[in-house]
Amino acid sequence: MKIKIFIHIGQPKTGSSAIQSFLNYNRENLINNHQVLYPNFTGSDFGKGNQHNHEELFINAQLKNDYPGCIEAFKNCINYCEQNKITKLIISNEGFGWGLWWPKLLNQIIETLECDFKIVLYLRRQDYWVESAWKQWGHKFNEYNSIQDFSKKYNMDWKIPIMHWLQFFQPGDFIVRPFEKNVIGDDVVLDFIKIIGINYKTGFIEPPPTNLNKNVGFNREILEILKLCTKQNHDINDNRLLDFCTKVLPENYKKQDPFQTYGLLSPAERQELIKKYESSNNEIGSIFFGESRESFFREKLPDPEEEWVPIEKLTVEKIVPVFMDMLINMQKQIDQINAFNSKKKIDIAATSIEENNYVFTEINLENLLKKIKFNNQIAEVKISESGLCITSLGTDPYFILPKFRQIKYIKAIKIDITTPVATTLQLFFKTGIFEHYKDSNKIQKHLQAGRTKTIFLLPFQRIIGNFRIDPGCVSGKYIIHKIEISY
Repeated sequence: MKIKIFIHIGQPKTGSSAIQSFLNYNRENLINNHQVLYPNFTGSDFGKGNQHNHEELFINAQLKNDYPGCIEAFKNCINYCEQNKITKLIISNEGFGWGLWWPKLLNQIIETLECDFKIVLYLRRQDYWVESAWKQWGHKFNEYNSIQDFSKKYNMDWKIPIMHWLQFFQPGDFIVRPFEKNVIGDDVVLDFIKIIGINYKTGFIEPPPTNLNKNVGFNREILEILKLCTKQNHDINDNRLLDFCTKVLPENYKKQDPFQTYGLLSPAERQELIKKYESSNNEIGSIFFGESRESFFREKLPDPEEEWVPIEKLTVEKIVPVFMDMLINMQKQIDQINAFNSKKKIDIAATSIEENNYVFTEINLENLLKKIKFNNQIAEVKISESGLCITSLGTDPYFILPKFRQIKYIKAIKIDITTPVATTLQLFFKTGIFEHYKDSNKIQKHLQAGRTKTIFLLPFQRIIGNFRIDPGCVSGKYIIHKIEISY
């Protein structure tokens, strides 16, 4: 069976960061449950570790004039797929407008590997694209005084880079989709994974909402403030100010819907921009959908008579409340950190005292795995170098520990666990033969995201039956590194 390669060439401002983060955070899940590899070319194992996208691989090949080395890396990747029964490979990089060299290199890779492939491309209508691009890059340019200036001088003819690609590939090699809500729905990540044959996001880890994982938008006043700070950016890839605003601004300053206009251009300006590229956009529609396709983009054009309020000039009265909201939000975050650190110090001290009072015996996880009874929403369980890996598809996963027959009374259970996000670890026990697991016989620990060691001190009463462990209250991947008991 041939391995199929999906090459996501990522026009910027079409949800590429969100797609790449989702694939990166769910690398092992995609392999284990869907036979799909989003390869990590930076480590010793293509199926593990962290690599957000594949830009570095191709840039290095170009800068070092080392196409053969890049092709060899792909050969090794295909061998990995064959050895691990992987049927689909995803490559993602925002290189749509890089010119001729990247499609030429990809063509050489495809011809060498002799694999089936599809090139996935989302295109965004120019009026929406320019607003999103201005938010991310445009305000950092000294040569552009306004978004209107930017939209007039920046070439947004998508047919030009497409013709570069068509020198090496046929229209039938592409899956081209308008980045429009009526085409792809509310979630570009879900639309993308449907292309590769996965119809749901249940059971996958949702990446944390950082600017790297999902480019956050802001309201018009914040964008005007960022424009005033142009000189504080080293270059267009300097995202310090964007990252800062993402962290410290309250949610009401952020733009939530990626398909909603920022309102930076008037309806008349937007329509003028659409008209400018209308002929080129229509040709793209004909190339990929046939002559019967009248236009590539299907969304209704803006109405020039639609009510629109130009942004007012920034004043001290407008700017001061913004910075005050920033300071208030930062203080909230500091208070939360201080409260957490205080609790952590108490927990660490308590744990230290607890550990000094008990002698713990480690349970062999491989032997334990043979006897554990897994229940409710747990999709996959396996032993890895890290420990016992459990994938939950829902918010109430749990499993039942086997009865330790040689031990009459267990005083404490220590668990070393990694959770995907902050959640609650729960231990249930029974004190009667006919009892069910219930809240009155429950001990719980609130955990931060990541790895945590915690101790459950058991009550001085007769415990009957088996212990039940609920590793968390969210879907995702849990790793139990160690379970120890004291008796």
